[in-house]
Amino acid sequence: MLNEIAAQLIQERSAVSLIRQIELADIQAVYGIDSQAFGFEAYPIFFFRQAYELYPETFLVASAGGEIVGYCLGAPTEANRRRGWILSLAVSSNYRRRGHGSRLLSKTLEALRETGCNEVLLSVQPDNNIAKALFQKYAFKTIRIDSEYFGPGCPREIMRVLLRRET
Repeated sequence: MLNEIAAQLIQERSAVSLIRQIELADIQAVYGIDSQAFGFEAYPIFFFRQAYELYPETFLVASAGGEIVGYCLGAPTEANRRRGWILSLAVSSNYRRRGHGSRLLSKTLEALRETGCNEVLLSVQPDNNIAKALFQKYAFKTIRIDSEYFGPGCPREIMRVLLRRET
């Protein structure tokens, strides 16, 4: 009985995440999550270090039980500060389907709105129905499909959402 209660407490604790801005000490964990989620398409670790410097307000992590379990990297564009991108969103496989990705996306969109963005774009693999369903939940719509976005055999669906201004 005691083991069942302990297991339930651990499960409940891991379901609750704190969403916050990334800290330098989080980069290794973010890199690990990205590598696990994206394999050979993962970003190199130096990318996350540079993103930490460039986008501190819109690079968020989720922690549960003191462990980094996911991240979302939003980036306002320099050419048009009203447009932002979700460059990457990933949750550790042990913590998926618990709402961490949804909370990360929501908070990142809020952070992008606060920087002045009124439009956010992202790219997603056309067959990644789980990710697309999450993005559609936040009103992202497909605006085009690029069959060679990352080169031959690497298609991406480009999705966009318009952000409302807070009144």
